[in-house]
Amino acid sequence: LLLALAGLGFGKKTAKRPPRVEPSAKDFGGGSATTKGHGRPMQEQDGASSIPELTEMPTWAEFYKNYVRTNRPVVIRNHASMQRAFKLWT
Repeated sequence: LLLALAGLGFGKKTAKRPPRVEPSAKDFGGGSATTKGHGRPMQEQDGASSIPELTEMPTWAEFYKNYVRTNRPVVIRNHASMQRAFKLWT
């Protein structure tokens, strides 16, 4: 039975995967050296804002509403040290 199940996919033709980049592609984006802000860290780009830092863990509802749904980054300080795995780490 195992041999029969193992052979189910044997001999099947699969579709060929398309190339990752078309051979005719010339411009891969990324801007140029003359673009405003080129070579500067992302945090120094126009429109950048600081990432909020929380010292207490928000409720799941607050976290989901304020950060997950709005796709905003957040730093939660000292939360890892409260986890059981942190105490067991060697």
